[in-house]
Amino acid sequence: MIHFVLAAGSLLLAFAVFDFKLPRWMNWIGCVAGLAVGTIFLLQAVALLIPNESLNYFAYQVLGQWPEGWLPDVVILWFVALLVFDSQGKSRILGIVAMSIAVCFELYSHVLRFGGTSDTGSLKLLMLLPFVWLLFESTKKPHP
Repeated sequence: MIHFVLAAGSLLLAFAVFDFKLPRWMNWIGCVAGLAVGTIFLLQAVALLIPNESLNYFAYQVLGQWPEGWLPDVVILWFVALLVFDSQGKSRILGIVAMSIAVCFELYSHVLRFGGTSDTGSLKLLMLLPFVWLLFESTKKPHP
C-alpha cells in the first residue's frame, strides 16, 4: 500500500510542476523525475502483488538501487528551484526551513551510504516537509 501511495503522490507532483512559474525546462525536469519515481514505486507495488521473480528483480534490484537513489535528489533540486524562483512571502520562510532540512537529510543519507551504512530509519519522514511546504505554496494567490 505504501508503494501505491508513494506512486500516486509522485505522479501527482509530476503533473503539478507546471502550475508554478519556473522556466519551462526546469518544470520538465521536475515532471520527468516525478514520473520516473512514480513509475518505480508503481512497479515495486505491482511486484509485491504479482509473484514474478523477474519483475521483482527489475523493480527492486535494477530500478530500486541506482535510479531510486538519485531521482529524489532531482525532485529536491526542483523544489529548491521553486523556492528560489517562485516563492515569496511567508511561505518562502517555511520553504527555506523545509528545504534546508530536506537537503541536509539528503546529504546526511549520502554520507551514510558512502560510509557503508544506509539506515536512516524514521528520519525519512523528514522528506515529507517539502510536500507540506508545496501545499502552502500552491494555495497562494498569484501576484499580478
